[in-house]
Amino acid sequence: MNNTVERNENSIQKITWNGVTPIKEEIEEKPLATLVIPKIHFQRNLYAKNSKENDLSKNIIFLPTSDLPDQTPGIVLIAGHSGTGAMAYFQNLDQIQIYDILLLLYKNNTYTYKVVERLNDPKTGSIHFFTNPKKDYLILTTCMPHEKGRQLTIIAEKKNSD
Repeated sequence: MNNTVERNENSIQKITWNGVTPIKEEIEEKPLATLVIPKIHFQRNLYAKNSKENDLSKNIIFLPTSDLPDQTPGIVLIAGHSGTGAMAYFQNLDQIQIYDILLLLYKNNTYTYKVVERLNDPKTGSIHFFTNPKKDYLILTTCMPHEKGRQLTIIAEKKNSD
């Protein structure tokens, strides 16, 4: 018998049974992390960067250069749509202020971040910010809801566990 199963981290790519390839079956993708913003009653799952669910038309996403919360020092970069509509997950992100708390649930750990800066910059397709190379950060970015051509960036530092 010549049976093979090819898979990547999240789905079966190809199954061959005695030389016949049946219909491709997908494995349900599981969330990698969850972003929680208590102040605005926000909770949304995040998926691996190589996941088909890590797509702005479906979810908030890890940007390609993002670290994961357990990488230290690291910068976790998350983007999402704002405005109106079904995919405007970050529509209330403009309500976040300095000292607000953001939580990232990852691998059975809760990473707590405190907002230290808010930026309102021209929307250019890039984010510019300064960090301390010895600290960990969570950066959230979206379009400024009521200012066309502007981008909101929330910068939060990881709090040390006590």
